[in-house]
Amino acid sequence: MQGRIKFFNRTRRYGIITIEDGQAWFFHETGIVGAPVTADDLCTFDLVDDPRACDDQGHPKMMAANVEKIGTANEEPPPDPCRLFIANLNYSTAEADLDALASAYAPLESVELVRDKITGESRGFGFIQTQSAKGALNLIAKLHGIEVSGRRISVRFAQRLKDRM
Repeated sequence: MQGRIKFFNRTRRYGIITIEDGQAWFFHETGIVGAPVTADDLCTFDLVDDPRACDDQGHPKMMAANVEKIGTANEEPPPDPCRLFIANLNYSTAEADLDALASAYAPLESVELVRDKITGESRGFGFIQTQSAKGALNLIAKLHGIEVSGRRISVRFAQRLKDRM
């Protein structure tokens, strides 16, 4: 799922994630994967049973886990078309495979696998260019964290070269 961090209390080590329809999910600091999160960050997450809480009927409540930041609050909205970075690809994955996987969720402009200059073999990452920011967000929500050819892939907005330096 995809949502936005409503708040995160570093002292008590918990926070709340909200999604578009207004639902809110509790998460604990131990459920964060990768970079630290702050309020208003865009993130992906999974829902799991909360071992510490039950509803009125004794059923476990759900909580967010595997929270991973995919965008920040202060970054400008991505322009159309959007360029996405896709990492942890199996080295045998071809551009046609990636195109077929991604085009099911959004209209694409291009798919590019980065290859070794000497051997020509895949380096395990690449870029996907979508026609719209909405399509890019849909691709991130659907593909980030899924297993493709035995490897869990990562999909996020590509950084501009000037932002990396």
